[in-house]
Amino acid sequence: MNLFAQSGEELAQASAKQRVHMTRERGTRRVLIGFVTLMVAWFAVGRVQDRILLSQHWNPLPPEVSGLTVVGTLDGRASLDRNFFRIVQANKTTRVELTDYGWKTIFSGENASLSSQETGDLIEGVLQVDNQAGYAMMEPFLRYGIARWMEDPKAASLLSPSTPVQVTHDDGKIPAERTTLGALIDKYKTAKADKPASDIDKMVGGSASGREVEHGRTIPGDTLAKSCPIVLTGKQFEKAELEEQPGSVLVGKMFRLKLFLNKEGRSRFYQWSRNHLDENLVFVLKGQVLTAGKVKQVLDVNEWEISNIRDAEAAKALTDYVNGGAGGEGKVVSAK
Repeated sequence: MNLFAQSGEELAQASAKQRVHMTRERGTRRVLIGFVTLMVAWFAVGRVQDRILLSQHWNPLPPEVSGLTVVGTLDGRASLDRNFFRIVQANKTTRVELTDYGWKTIFSGENASLSSQETGDLIEGVLQVDNQAGYAMMEPFLRYGIARWMEDPKAASLLSPSTPVQVTHDDGKIPAERTTLGALIDKYKTAKADKPASDIDKMVGGSASGREVEHGRTIPGDTLAKSCPIVLTGKQFEKAELEEQPGSVLVGKMFRLKLFLNKEGRSRFYQWSRNHLDENLVFVLKGQVLTAGKVKQVLDVNEWEISNIRDAEAAKALTDYVNGGAGGEGKVVSAK
């Protein structure tokens, strides 16, 4: 016999409350199970997508000399003195400099006399009197140094006296000179031995104006495109959008550039970004450095965003090229 007898109405109310409570518990349980299932499915799909993006093998990209080339600069180390390159953004322009550490890494003597400090001093002297020849000589050394930096086992094979070198000329009237690295080194060694330093410029026809800067060793865009790891070219972009950001008295107008990648571009960028977080990507258009942006996240994205661009002409030129070039093959529209 129950100690406290309950009426039928009280029993019915208690039963109803119990059913409501059980229903709520079941509903909450279903929501939690559904959420967990959704998260597991999302994670599984993401893992599958990662495997697809990573499993695709892409051939190395050649530079687009008359188009758009995006290169990596391997400058992600926290200590700026231990990076190969550094990005300098000043006076609304962007330039890439080879650091002293990068220079010493290249001319360390690892490849016998060819990469010795003496050879580095010789090339530095050539850069002062004939930058076209000097930067042409630098290209194979940059490729060699970067390959060593990236621990490429074939790095040593990239540098030899027989390495082909092509020396172009600013005015375009004189055909490019096709020669070898060893021949150029011998040529300027002989010139250095036979002539006083003041006479070398007259002998080789110096053309150093336009490429020198007061501080650091600035590397021109066309040399970067031929020497640095190529992440993307114009063919991997679908479209671009340019937005003007609110300016200020101190910095003036600034721009935000959005670039949209195709499937190949997404895959190439994802593979690169996994090992190159916090490194810059430099945009080279028709041999000129336009801007640079740092890889901040490792994501499968089809959209890039570069903010706080101060060079309006460069931003518009890049936007017009991507939009008017049908994947980088069209005409560059002049920025207005």
